[in-house]
Amino acid sequence: MLARWSGAPIAYGSEQPRENAASMFYTRNVLLPANGTHVVEQALRWPVRHGFIVPQPQAQAEFPVDPDAETKVASLINNNNNNDKNGFAILNPGAGWGAKMWPAERYAQVARELAKDGLCSLINHGPGEEPLAAAVEAQARCGAKCFLLDL
Repeated sequence: MLARWSGAPIAYGSEQPRENAASMFYTRNVLLPANGTHVVEQALRWPVRHGFIVPQPQAQAEFPVDPDAETKVASLINNNNNNDKNGFAILNPGAGWGAKMWPAERYAQVARELAKDGLCSLINHGPGEEPLAAAVEAQARCGAKCFLLDL
C-alpha cells in the first residue's frame, strides 16, 4: 500500500501473499522463494537476486530495555522455576485477529511439553487478552511452570 501511495508506477508483490488483500496494491506479481525463512527475508531476496538492490551488511539492532519489566521477569523465573537453570520460553497466544489465533489448548499443550524438558513457560498477553492467557495457564496444568506476564 505504501508503494502505491508513494506514486511509484510499479509496485512488486508476492504472487502468493500472506494476506490476499495485499495483492490489490501490486502492479506486478513475483514468485518469492518459500524456503522456511522469515517472510521479510523472502521478500528481500527477490530484489537482490534481480539486481534491484545491492545487499548491505546487516546492522545490529539494539532493543530498548525496561528495567522494571526485566526485574519482574527475573523475579518470576527465580521464584517459580525452582532455581532451575534450564531456561524458559515465552508463549504469546494473542494475535491480530481470530484467523491467526491458535487455540488456548494447543498453547497449553506446548507449555506441558516444555515443562517435561524443564523449561518454564511465561504466558504473555496484551490488553484485552487476559482471559485467553488465563485459559492457557489453567489448561496447561503444569503448576509453577506457567505465569501470566502483565508488564
